[in-house]
Amino acid sequence: MQILTAAIIAFLIASWVYNDARSRGINGLPWALLTFLVMIVGLPLYLFSRPKGQLVECSNCNKRKLDSLPICPHCSQYTRVAEGAEVYDKKKVCNNCGRIIESYWNFCPYCGSKQS
Repeated sequence: MQILTAAIIAFLIASWVYNDARSRGINGLPWALLTFLVMIVGLPLYLFSRPKGQLVECSNCNKRKLDSLPICPHCSQYTRVAEGAEVYDKKKVCNNCGRIIESYWNFCPYCGSKQS
């Protein structure tokens, strides 16, 4: 019974980590797996290394996103960065495949198309 309770608690915390990571614009799956498998290490490591800032609602898709991200990680919509927010590298959307890439890249690393 104790093992089942511990597994349920680990699953709930890993689910929170997954959703929080995605809202902050990073891949949540590795963090959720690490937290589920080794919670005593994974959760503190995630909390220490996750992008800092406030989560705000995207004006386009109404999902939560980090206020310092110029592009919503859920819908790729450009949004205004909150005043005083620590701004991360500027991103843009690939003109061919639609994935989010760094603004200074001349070619998309996902589909190889030349960027303008």
